[in-house]
Amino acid sequence: MARQAGIPPWALTAMCERHELVRLFKSVYLVAGTPDSPDLRISAVRLVAPPEAVVCDTTAAWVRGIDVEPPGGHLSVRPASVFKEAGHDRMRIPGVRSGERHFDEGDIVEIAGLRVTTAVRTAWDLGRLQPRYRAMGGLDAMLRLGEFSKDELLAGIERFRGQRGVVQLRDLAPRVDPRAESLPESMLRLHWEEQPGLGRPVPQLPVFDDGGIERYRLDLADPIRRVAAEYDGVAFHAHRAREDGVRREWITETRDIHIEVFTDVDLFGRDADPARRLRQMYADHAR
Repeated sequence: MARQAGIPPWALTAMCERHELVRLFKSVYLVAGTPDSPDLRISAVRLVAPPEAVVCDTTAAWVRGIDVEPPGGHLSVRPASVFKEAGHDRMRIPGVRSGERHFDEGDIVEIAGLRVTTAVRTAWDLGRLQPRYRAMGGLDAMLRLGEFSKDELLAGIERFRGQRGVVQLRDLAPRVDPRAESLPESMLRLHWEEQPGLGRPVPQLPVFDDGGIERYRLDLADPIRRVAAEYDGVAFHAHRAREDGVRREWITETRDIHIEVFTDVDLFGRDADPARRLRQMYADHAR
């Protein structure tokens, strides 16, 4: 389409470098600053997904507004996950994660003309096939959509017996908690739960004022040992740093809860070690 409009490939690359365009998938471009919406995401996927294909995994989640890419992931080109049902000719599309996959009856739903895995099938696939901590975030987010129950999620695990990633799915699915509000919060909770001897974190713990009215919430907190961890993403929290500082100071001084702040570096950096910081958090507050 760009070539038909007289725009050569090198010009598209230059426009991306100048942040005039964003490349969503291989050969799929978006004018920078275009508001995100379900219709926009569906239109983008439709450009790379043949009509007979099934949109799966992270792309099926993305169509529903769930992004399991780490912060800054939008700066690289995400491969779309588009598969054919088993028994058909294997599909190979440049720049697309494709192939064939077995689907049971009821695993596929149509969304605005796209054939997409159902929310629960998408959750099973994320839990099996994504890296462990991102898989936890994907499971939490998919359950948060409200299209299936935790019981349904757990009941379907054994259909994948013997398949890739089922051991991880068995471990993560019982831990799912829809109260988590972001991928990093889910990842941080899993790191916390994996540390022996630490308390169990509660997502979005409410903090009440003296009149019993909820005043604030903490991303993750152990209400027994009175420690909390919060995630500050650069994009979201940069404009509310002062407000967060006031909130945390009030909680620390009036409720005696020690709060540790985690950032992208702590969770996604090259030398990230959130478990060490979590253990240190308990030690600091104990002193």
